[in-house]
Amino acid sequence: MTPIEHAFVAAVVRYAAVCHGAAPAHREEKARLATLLSTSEADGRHGFERRRHRRLVTSIAAVTRASDRQAPGRVVDISGGGLRLRNDGRMPLRPGDRAVVSLVPEASPIRIDIPCEVVAQTDADHLGLRFCGAPLVIHRPAVGRTSARQHGTAEVFAMGSLSRRPAA
Repeated sequence: MTPIEHAFVAAVVRYAAVCHGAAPAHREEKARLATLLSTSEADGRHGFERRRHRRLVTSIAAVTRASDRQAPGRVVDISGGGLRLRNDGRMPLRPGDRAVVSLVPEASPIRIDIPCEVVAQTDADHLGLRFCGAPLVIHRPAVGRTSARQHGTAEVFAMGSLSRRPAA
């Protein structure tokens, strides 16, 4: 991920955590995040955009999990309210279905699990999902840490920030 993508995704995940009550925040922080992620009339085509949140076109590796199934995919765009996912038709989801989308940024020690609800299916391969719960960050073990990798352990905590770990 580029530094801009990383910063935007960090803001999106923090905003989702604050909105779903997983992370404490002052009204000022929530307002600043909402302003950062919101669209304006100038952002839309033909001078108007119905969406509430600014979108970032990206290509982040993802895994979708629902009903004891999982399938790889790519996040095509992401915003403060949700994301659009290309899953190559491997995960047959319909509007109203719930799933957990795991963002798996390349060369990153974290995985971000976000509960989502399908709100649109544009074709067999593309789904529109809105965030419906607080995201979790899972710190995957480093490759050099053999014992943690062998035992499959990882740190898990409610999302507060991509750059901060919880106090020990």
